[in-house]
Amino acid sequence: MGLCIEILREGGVRLPNPVGTTLAIVGGIVIGDAATRANLVSHATLFVVAITVVSTFLIPNYQMALSIRFLRFPLLILAQMFGFYGILVGFYILLVALVKLDSFGIPYFSPMAPSRFKDFGDVFIRANIRKVFSEPVSLKPSLSRRNKDE
Repeated sequence: MGLCIEILREGGVRLPNPVGTTLAIVGGIVIGDAATRANLVSHATLFVVAITVVSTFLIPNYQMALSIRFLRFPLLILAQMFGFYGILVGFYILLVALVKLDSFGIPYFSPMAPSRFKDFGDVFIRANIRKVFSEPVSLKPSLSRRNKDE
């Protein structure tokens, strides 16, 4: 059902705006009804897919919504194959990939990255400003890392 919805969404994007929106809505209703009458999917599955599609419209940034759409399918496959453990493994792989990511020498998870534990004390609860005398270590990429890339 997710694949059918994505096909309808991509078809609606390539049409003029009023026609594309109508195609997506009517196509979703018709395909959903036909799939439940043919006993291909249950009503509960259709309900979950409908909530998922509606909730994707809540993300205002198009690039963020697109990345979530791309991450959804591997997580669905892992969940189908391994259940809840598959979801946990998928989120773990995603978390490891984000922790290893860095931008211009600064880790993506800057204060909480594994190599920068000196800044971890001031992440959740702000320390007294009189006790904070130096800027965070995570904002200063090491020279060895910069020279290694050149």
